[in-house]
Order: sequence, then structure tokens, then C-alpha cells
Amino acid sequence: MKKFAFYCMPHAGILDSWLPVLVKLKSEDPNAKIVFIAPSVRIFEDLAQNRFLMEEGGKVFDGFICQINGGQWIENSIFGDSLKLIKPGYIKKIERVCSFLEKNNFDLCKKIFNYLESFLLIRKRFKIVNIECIASQFSALFYDVVFSIDNFPMCHMSIPRYSLSHGIYINSKPYENEAWNDWSKKFKKSISKNEIIFSTSKNESLILSKFIDDKSIHRVNIPKHDKFWVNYVRSNDMKVEFFDGKKYIILISKTGANERLSIQKKIDFISAIKKVVIDELGLPVLIKLHPTERSHRIYESLFGVNNYNLTWAFMSEHPYQYLDNCSFAISLMSNLCLDLLALKIPIIELSNNQGMTNEMLLEYFGPQANENSRGFFRDNNFVLGADSEAELRFQSLKIIKTRKVVIDNQYKIYKNYFAGKKRNVDYISNKILTTQKIFYKKVYQK
Repeated sequence: MKKFAFYCMPHAGILDSWLPVLVKLKSEDPNAKIVFIAPSVRIFEDLAQNRFLMEEGGKVFDGFICQINGGQWIENSIFGDSLKLIKPGYIKKIERVCSFLEKNNFDLCKKIFNYLESFLLIRKRFKIVNIECIASQFSALFYDVVFSIDNFPMCHMSIPRYSLSHGIYINSKPYENEAWNDWSKKFKKSISKNEIIFSTSKNESLILSKFIDDKSIHRVNIPKHDKFWVNYVRSNDMKVEFFDGKKYIILISKTGANERLSIQKKIDFISAIKKVVIDELGLPVLIKLHPTERSHRIYESLFGVNNYNLTWAFMSEHPYQYLDNCSFAISLMSNLCLDLLALKIPIIELSNNQGMTNEMLLEYFGPQANENSRGFFRDNNFVLGADSEAELRFQSLKIIKTRKVVIDNQYKIYKNYFAGKKRNVDYISNKILTTQKIFYKKVYQK
């Protein structure tokens, strides 16, 4: 029986990238088994916030394997049971106490806690497994090799490995510093002779070709933008009605808390959206949270809890399901803006360099960075840019008055950069199935 492993790292965003291909593979061979592998329970906490990914995962995956506290790996044959791993708040508080005690050399307490956790999971019909032994059962691995260099239990597997990035690699000239050199060394060690990389951007292909044979790199379009997937998502019946059919904007949120998007900067941006979009333009805001975004406090505080479902709301489904009434989108420096741009939704990116030193600019934007750099999407006109509330107001009105002109310009730039194969998901799935046949033949002949 064909049994494939999907390794979910660094977060649930990689499932969003791979899901079109996994759905296609499952439809081509319903008897094939695909097992979801998570390096931590946090991955399932990410998925629990995204109803679409969780529900589709239940259709695609034949069970899961997850690493829990203490380094143990547990297994279950039902993907939906992964939600049982998400601990209540009071359990997490106990864990934090145990972690504190461990730092003070009271590791016995932590060991006892881990033992009790394992005992309770076994009672819930979870099975403790040896990941190295389990790895030998698979005949293919789907993952993101760039973000799986560390904490990857199957890096020495000799089976075919298929890599697809969870984001878009956009820097063609990575800054030469210690972090890049360390990453390069790890990357070279992690590459397998059986590696096949589906690269979704020209710059990513350029960088990867320094470490791997060009024959192993296949330049493709972004699978999420394939017509097959767009139609699949939009035909899904999970859609929830928002704002009584009124026009709204979609806000693509970002976790932040780093130099480029500090908490204060995020507060300033959301405050500007509240004043310009909600108060002045009268447009409700539908928010797409980042997979790792946990706290809702900023939105609740600035938009008002009492206004939820009136002037703002969160979506837990796929953004493709909410484009009919979408006037335009605002991005807090997220790659997800490309998903909406691919379906001809105008984009404004809120970003600025306030609080960033020259060293930070170099780190984020490369050796050509200066005070005018705003990132790949703004610098290359994929999106309209706004540094402030005033600029957000100007760009919002520009879209409202000349929407077709704006989106035609943005979409033209997108098409020129991402021009590639049509029927993209078919190409990737066929390449996987073809190489798998070759692999099976070699194994059988041995």
C-alpha cells in the first residue's frame, strides 16, 4: 500500500500550500494513505483556528503523528482526534509551573507530568511510537525543505522527498551574514539525492540552484492559484454570510512583534484602518488571521467587542470563499496578498520603516536596502503602498474611484512575475506519481 508522509513545518501555512496537490493526489489514487506529521502540538492549535484546513485535512489525511512534551511521538489513525491534543488553559498553566520548576533543577516534577500526559493519551487510544521506525513505512515525503532543516526526524530518509515552499522566496540576493552562512551549511546537509523541489518564484529557483542540481528544481506556479483549486474552494459549502451582503474589505493580518511589524506599529495600522475604512468609508472589515496569531485583544480593543459581526469579524474559512463582496484588501506585509491578487482583488499594503536601523533594513531587504525600501511587494508595485493613515485614505479612495485600472496594473505585474505552467496542480501531481513509479520499480527489483 502507498503511504506518504506530510511534514507540517514551520506552521499550518505549509498545509495551505500543499493542500491542492494532496487533494489531487488523493483523487487520483483514493487507496493511497497520507499521514500528517507535526513536530509539536502547537501545529494543531494553529489548525483549530482554520475551519477550512481542519475539515479538508480530515478528508485527505489517514491519521497523524505528533511530538508531545518530553520528546515522545504519538500516533492516531483519525485526523480529527488531533483536537484532543489541545490542552485546556488550566493544563497549560500547570505546564508553565513545571517548566519553571525544571529551570530550578526540579526536573523530577516535569518528568512526572510528562508521564501522566502520556498515560492520559494512551487512555484516549493514542499510541506511543518510535518515529525512526515509523519513518521506514513511508514511500514519499511532502514538506518544505527550507524550513525543516532543524527539528526534522526523517532528514536521512532515502525515499523521494518533494518540497514546496509555504511562502514566496523573493530576495534574489540574500545578505551575506553569519545567519545566512549557517543556514547554507544546514541546507546542504539536509538535501537528499532523491530531492525534488517545486519552486514557485524565480528568485527561489536561483537561490536553491546553488545547493541542488537544476534538474531537481521544477519551476511552477503557486498551486493555490490554480483554477482547479479556486473552483474547488469556492464550491465548498462552508461559507458563512457576513455583514448582510454589504461590501467589505479583507484584512490580511500578521502576528508581528518583530522589528518590521512591532506591536505599536500594528496598533497604529489597525487604528488607521478603523478610522479610514470603518468610520469614514463605512466598509466592514473581515479579518484573515495569520496561522500563528493567537491573541485577538488588539482587534477587540480597537474595533470594539460590541461591534463584532456588525463592523468587523474574523473568518475561519478560506479567503477565496469571500471575494464576491470584497471591495479591496489590506495586507500587513503578508505573502497571502498574492492569493487575492491572483483573483484580481486590489491590494493595499500597510508598511513603513519607522523604528528600523540600517542593520535591520539590510537584514529584511538585502544589500540594496535604503530608507525608501518597503519590501518586495511594494518596491515592485504588486500592491499599492501606505505608510500612514493619510496614505491609506488616499489609496483607498483611489481604488474606489479607479478600481479596474488599479487591479489591471497589479494583475499585469503578478502575471509577468509568476508566468509559468498552466494546469499547475496536474503538473505537480503527475511529476510525483511518475517519480513514485520509478522508485517502486527500483525497490521491487532489489
